[in-house]
Amino acid sequence: MKRELKFRAWDKDNSKMLNNIYEIWRLDNKAFNEPSEHNNLRLAWANEKGHGYWRDIIPSQVELMQFTGLQDKDGNEIYEGDILDDNWQIHFYRGMFVAVRCGLIPNMDNSYQIFWVVENEHCVIGNIYENAELLNVQPIKEPMCGDGG
Repeated sequence: MKRELKFRAWDKDNSKMLNNIYEIWRLDNKAFNEPSEHNNLRLAWANEKGHGYWRDIIPSQVELMQFTGLQDKDGNEIYEGDILDDNWQIHFYRGMFVAVRCGLIPNMDNSYQIFWVVENEHCVIGNIYENAELLNVQPIKEPMCGDGG
């Protein structure tokens, strides 16, 4: 299966989601996951109108989330960190995207492959950064897809 590699990032300093990231690179030639205290990561992204922006940051200032390559039943792209109706959260675990009940740490017993989300017509209702209050909800019985939520 071929999928588009796309990312978004949560900017911790400004409490803002940076969508449509089209370039990520290290300015110091170190491995991407090596810690650093310097502004050595550059992100370039586009806003909803297509205007491009870039910023040099410390890697610990952002949380990168990868696109799963799938869309929910309403056509919304599903990213790592998304919260789905009926109290599910998307994680990247052991080399694959999985759905896990909100608040649980993924393991082999509680994780469902991401394809299950699409087959069972779940939909994105938020993400763990912009909608953290959704992590504390009780499971619901009826899907909330298509209601603008």
